[in-house]
Amino acid sequence: MTDARRQADEAIARYLRLEASIHTLQNLSGAERALLQGLLPDVDDLAVLRAAFRCEREEGKGPSAFTAAFGLAPKWRTQSRSALIRELLLEVPTSSIDPCPRATEIERALKRHVLVAHDRDHPLSRVIIANGGKKPSFSVIYRALFSATPPIAEKLDDP
Repeated sequence: MTDARRQADEAIARYLRLEASIHTLQNLSGAERALLQGLLPDVDDLAVLRAAFRCEREEGKGPSAFTAAFGLAPKWRTQSRSALIRELLLEVPTSSIDPCPRATEIERALKRHVLVAHDRDHPLSRVIIANGGKKPSFSVIYRALFSATPPIAEKLDDP
């Protein structure tokens, strides 16, 4: 992996972590918020920040001061969507751990999945929503699972 590609991936990962952190902070209960009183930003400020992040990712075009501050590449929006879909696919529970059977199992589950019949937090619903309301192709699922599977180290016999 080239140094530029690694830096682009790190910038996208940083952006997605911050967006997820904002979401988590917004969803704290009153009791959890009371424990951290004085340490957390105001709920309204978090809502504005989250909307700015989402708006920049979904509606923004071209470079901006916001994207430059994060060190994001020109095609970061597409890359962030792909990274989010890959991450969500890895969170889908399956009975298999091998990439090909697992990808097949997820593809079948996605074909049977009816978005309106499930909660937005259902793992398969989250994948479909992140993919723009469409079910990802088998190749997208397989590449996501295969790229996350560590290579098997060959055992060399010592002489």
